[in-house]
Amino acid sequence: MSRDLFINPHMTSSIRLASGMRKTAQNYPDAYEAFWDNIPAGYALGYNDFLKKEGGALSRANYAYLVASAREKNIPVGGAPMTVMKDILDTLQQIKALETGHEEELIDLAKDVVADIFKVNRDELNAKFMEEPGGAENPPQQEKGAPLTPELEKEVGKRSVMNGLAQGSGLHSLLSVHHHPIARDRVNEISNELLSLYDRFGNLISQSYYMMTPDQIEGMEAQLEEQGTGWSETDEQGNVQGSGMTFSIICQELVKGLVAKFSNHQFDDQSRQERGLPELSEEEKTAILFHADNLKYEPTQIQFGTELWRRFLSASTGEGVDKLDIVSYIGASPVEEVDDSMEQVTENPEAAVDLVSNMQESVNNGEFAYEGGPLKNDEEPEEERWQEDEEDAPALNELGVPLKDAPKAEIGGEVDEDEWASIMKELDAPAPKGIPQEEMGDAVDPEEWASLFAEPKGDAEKPKPKPKVDSPLGQVNAPGLPPVDIDDDDDDWKPSWMRD
Repeated sequence: MSRDLFINPHMTSSIRLASGMRKTAQNYPDAYEAFWDNIPAGYALGYNDFLKKEGGALSRANYAYLVASAREKNIPVGGAPMTVMKDILDTLQQIKALETGHEEELIDLAKDVVADIFKVNRDELNAKFMEEPGGAENPPQQEKGAPLTPELEKEVGKRSVMNGLAQGSGLHSLLSVHHHPIARDRVNEISNELLSLYDRFGNLISQSYYMMTPDQIEGMEAQLEEQGTGWSETDEQGNVQGSGMTFSIICQELVKGLVAKFSNHQFDDQSRQERGLPELSEEEKTAILFHADNLKYEPTQIQFGTELWRRFLSASTGEGVDKLDIVSYIGASPVEEVDDSMEQVTENPEAAVDLVSNMQESVNNGEFAYEGGPLKNDEEPEEERWQEDEEDAPALNELGVPLKDAPKAEIGGEVDEDEWASIMKELDAPAPKGIPQEEMGDAVDPEEWASLFAEPKGDAEKPKPKPKVDSPLGQVNAPGLPPVDIDDDDDDWKPSWMRD
């Protein structure tokens, strides 16, 4: 389960501003300069070569983005923590007051926007409003799992990169999703004050992740866990649940939840096998989550992850690129490939576009087949089996006719009456909409029948279903990301915290 911190201003009275963030200065905080220059021993981020090399530069770039955006929108920068947190609280209350009475409308809007961004079925998204900040109903109790080996340390580092992408996608959404074409006009219909308030809230929240050092976050972990403004998780059906105190936070949680869900291909046995990686044992997976998914890493994940996500979006502009396909592909990739890919995304934007397009091509060509896996020994590739019926297949499939049973008549010619009747009986379905209205089994006018197979006009392409990631980890409610789905038939192998 993933949550977003809400820091009550009364909790910050004894916290000093991170060195370098003065009231009037927009300098990058010295505390984080030192952190990224020498990541402390034992920190999950330090197990990844890409983050050791580029994490600080990405964090600084994100900070510069926030400062520039704040100046443009007249949002204060670099205030004392108490002042900033009070500003956040005041802004949050103003938003909630304006949204009151429009909750159901805004929930529908959040699902519409996120479904459009990622081209997923909106029915796979669930959302609800939170009345007050709060923690999880069932806080996770994690076991350490297997001892860390050098190979497991690399997996922990890779998990840190994927966590950063998920957290960064959410923060990028918080800063911008309300300006999406679907959202902007509908939000303005509720109140023309909301867009600027969402801008202010998102920027101030993002600034707050530079105000406290990792050690300070760790010292306040118990308090911060109870002050979440949003949560995301994946249910047993693979649907993403996003909960938040405002519309923009709900969108943030849905976005983050989707990216987190598909990043979990790191743990999926079939996905790893298809990328030539060995399977991970349950104790190894538990160890990766224990060491990588920790609240104290959230500020640094958000710092580098938000800028990394922006650059990932720039690299995902090739024709036909599906962002969730690419997240899944990266999640299942060898550690060295992940590092090389992220370095290209960070340092070489033009090459990164080609790189991501090639990843998508690998997915489309079945080289990384999420669903179904490799063909069985006695199966032929579908394109070879049905090459002779290539023109027929799409239309027949839309009508609900199994391709293997399609009559072998030339389009526009007569079809055997008994054969069609037997097919429709087997389907146990009424005549699909648009089929000539003669009784099933009777002869059909050839010209009318042929017209059914013309290219459809005006119908938007339906989003393709996204794969469900099966992993023996189960619903692991690890901080930082939504849980991973598994088969729960057998409890013997589960750690105690995963058993009923």
